Amino acid sequence: MGTARLTPDRRHRLTALAERDRCIVSAGSEDTIIRNDEHHRTRLRALLIEGTHG
Repeated sequence: MGTARLTPDRRHRLTALAERDRCIVSAGSEDTIIRNDEHHRTRLRALLIEGTHG
């Protein structure tokens, strides 16, 4: 599917999610939540950047 098919609104929402301080993951130990949040944010950023160049 790729990010090229995202609407501008969806792209904006995913960018905000990738950059905000609020937790994305809400279950697990504190360390697990932090680690998973960082993983998801890193992946979202990579997908969004890839989508602008691909």
